[in-house]
Amino acid sequence: MMKSSKYNYIAPINEELDMLYNVFTGYSIVVDHEKMCDLKELKKLDNEEIESLYSMGILIDDDVDEIENLKKINYQSVNSNKEMTLVIQTTSGCNFACPYCYQSHERLERI
Repeated sequence: MMKSSKYNYIAPINEELDMLYNVFTGYSIVVDHEKMCDLKELKKLDNEEIESLYSMGILIDDDVDEIENLKKINYQSVNSNKEMTLVIQTTSGCNFACPYCYQSHERLERI
């Protein structure tokens, strides 16, 4: 058996269409309202539609624990990185003055 993923997000596009987006896999599809209703009752979908939605992670197996999978992925990503990244700022004399920057950008006198 299958179920709909917890990470599916439905965004209405207009009166006839919705966007179905799976936050976990990053897949998105545009479906009409009628198909969206069919997704809630999986027995109305044909095998090709089910396979397609399954491959996108929109439908998953009933026994899948998505929270546990997410914890495993997070643990692996945190513990697999053996490198440390450093940024060395050699000067604070920046010429960009980006609006989000924390530095004060007073005009400096040049010698």
